[in-house]
Amino acid sequence: MRLRDRRNEPWVVEVSPIFDEAYKKRAAAYPTADELIDFVYSCLEDDPRSCGEPHIAWGDSLVWIWEFAGTAGFPRVFILYKIEDDIGRVTLCAFYLKPIPDFGIL
Repeated sequence: MRLRDRRNEPWVVEVSPIFDEAYKKRAAAYPTADELIDFVYSCLEDDPRSCGEPHIAWGDSLVWIWEFAGTAGFPRVFILYKIEDDIGRVTLCAFYLKPIPDFGIL
């Protein structure tokens, strides 16, 4: 079996129906969510292991999680994705937003 040169053949990024529905439902309130997803896509196409870490529930390094820490006006974002090395595919599986608490004026 010959390893693929990902500089010539980038990873294929696919979206699962569950991810798609969750994204549409949860990210609608955040106008900059599309730019964040575009950034994640470009990172995953280049090297999916460079933008996340293995999920602790799966020991085989097949399922990874990417986290955006959140900023003022944008919540924490978690994206669960599956890496399939043999066919060069990354599947976005789950999308979750965790709002940052508003502590008011300190």
